[in-house]
Amino acid sequence: MSNNKRKQSDNDKKPSKKIILSALEKKELCLKAEQFPHFTQKELGDIYGKGIKPNTVSDILRNANYWKNIELTSPEANFKRTKMAANPTLESILFTWIEHANQAKITITEDILKEKAKEIAEIEEINDFSASNGWVQRFKKRFGLKTQLKHGEAGENENQDFNQLRQQIQTDLVDYEEDNIFNADETALFWKHEPKKTLAKERQTGKKKSKDRVTVMLAVSATGEKLTPVFIHKFKDPVALRGIDKSTLPVHYYANSKGWMLSHTFDHWCRKLDSDMCKVNRKIVLLCDNATPHKLESSTILTYVKLVFLPPNTTTHLQPCDAGIIYSFKSNYRRLLCRNRIAAYEETVAAGKELSAMPKFNIYDAIQLTNEAWKCVKAITIQHCWEKTGILPCKVDEFNIDLEQLALFEKEEEIKELESLILDFPVEEIDLTGGRVERMNIEEFISADDFEVITEISSIQELIQEMKSDEEEEIEVMIPKVTDKQAKSFINGILDYIKQNDDLQISDELVKSLHNFEKKVKSKEIKNKRQISLDSFLNIEEGSGSRKGKEKVI
Repeated sequence: MSNNKRKQSDNDKKPSKKIILSALEKKELCLKAEQFPHFTQKELGDIYGKGIKPNTVSDILRNANYWKNIELTSPEANFKRTKMAANPTLESILFTWIEHANQAKITITEDILKEKAKEIAEIEEINDFSASNGWVQRFKKRFGLKTQLKHGEAGENENQDFNQLRQQIQTDLVDYEEDNIFNADETALFWKHEPKKTLAKERQTGKKKSKDRVTVMLAVSATGEKLTPVFIHKFKDPVALRGIDKSTLPVHYYANSKGWMLSHTFDHWCRKLDSDMCKVNRKIVLLCDNATPHKLESSTILTYVKLVFLPPNTTTHLQPCDAGIIYSFKSNYRRLLCRNRIAAYEETVAAGKELSAMPKFNIYDAIQLTNEAWKCVKAITIQHCWEKTGILPCKVDEFNIDLEQLALFEKEEEIKELESLILDFPVEEIDLTGGRVERMNIEEFISADDFEVITEISSIQELIQEMKSDEEEEIEVMIPKVTDKQAKSFINGILDYIKQNDDLQISDELVKSLHNFEKKVKSKEIKNKRQISLDSFLNIEEGSGSRKGKEKVI
């Protein structure tokens, strides 16, 4: 009997078997970390069993760029012992820089890769690194990189046969009804940009303007159906959104340090769109330009959404969103913003307050205006923009109304009101820097951010600093346990504070809720005490029973 107990005791002391994840499981873990940013490293590790420690999860996430590029069909996908790069941190930083460079439409050659790798090695003090041709090939293979030509709207070739390209696109769309043909495109948005400019002696850096930029992606069908806008900010939880469930916002809210559309954001949105279409058993085709972020993860399979990419360097001619839909959205956004600011100004002046007391326009307000501005874009305008590109399989004479005339009328009405609002907008003659302030003309105002969608790229030093900041945010903070007694004391302290400060004007409902909360904590405390007493009583009974038994044997 004692031997069995000893064996059992020895078994209890044995540490749990270490769990080693395959490359594919590590990729899945990295994707889950992006999908559920609120999960702690411990919670992510627990998905795969209790043997995965938080520091192991941290190591995997540190090399997320590498693991996310593992192909499902590659030999190493099921390897549990993967030979990592000699300098994974260097390669992870370099890959992030490449993504940013692609966003900024910068052509990257192998020589540029080598120079950037050497720069990172110098900053990170990696002395044994050599940017050889062999290393470049291995790096490209590890991250699934292929030689690519520069893409995007810059440098469009006017000599292209656009009629032939239109026919190619029509072939991709011919099996779909017009209400199931969609186009999606991003635009930068200076979300609190006012219709005024400062004429200074020296050019301003524009740093503040850049901080006020977000990226908005709009998606719309050929018949005028509008999908919920995608809103990409630089901060996951800005002050104006704290305590707000992001899923209740009238936009799909995403965030990254640059406020750009990134490939994993596009992938996540496409999967959600596919799921939405599945629920209503609806198959659609989605036209996009060939920008680098418009790609799916290798593990993503879309069943109800078919992606069709426009030919390179053709978006100005063939993309409906660029044909006037984004312009209409921006003119409506600027119009609503002017209304908001003029109303705030007039209310502040009417109340006899200083202008410094005027309510600030925050990111929550910008989200609401984005939704309202998108609602204001008329179906007539959208249909006209699609027709103007000439990519739809249908014939123009199938429309029994003059879309162009109606669309122009709608645009004129929008512009008239906006021009009037710009004239009414309060503008100080001199700003704080001593520069003369003037009102913008309407085209300057609407198009102020047209060329701001990814026109900057972080330096290697900035990227390293950002990645280190992200790592620091991932550190799991252990919250000390709060006892029932402490919780009760905290609640009573808050209630006493409210009684002592009548000027706070705390509602009776809140005070009542706090009293109810105190009762629940008190009830829990009493229940826990009863349980402890019961356990103690049973232990005493068991102990006395065993002693009596031993006495009988003796």
